[in-house]
Amino acid sequence: MDKDEGRRFKSRPRNHEGPAITAIRLDGGTVPEGVSILLFEGSYLLFDEDGWTDLADRWDASLWLDVPEDVLAHRLTQRWLDQGMTQQDAVARAQGNDIPNARRVLKRAKTATRSLRNWQASSE
Repeated sequence: MDKDEGRRFKSRPRNHEGPAITAIRLDGGTVPEGVSILLFEGSYLLFDEDGWTDLADRWDASLWLDVPEDVLAHRLTQRWLDQGMTQQDAVARAQGNDIPNARRVLKRAKTATRSLRNWQASSE
């Protein structure tokens, strides 16, 4: 076995169109020797549904970012604008896919080790 075999990871580009599975790169990279902390980001990492629920057992700690839906919608729309989508397409993508997914995950999320408010209220 290659000495790097246990440290290799897969990746998926954010801007891929189509089913996520078709974008997975098996050669995403290798974790360098000596690295003892890995940070993973993703809405589904604490998702309590088949195919996802076992992931939470792999984390030593977890952090949930508490964001109001309107702030999340703005951020998601901006993400797609940054990827080159038009305003109309970005809003449609956020509202038609990302927000429904976020609601689904929120309803079935396992409790994180810590939760942080990740937004600032307007100063009106």
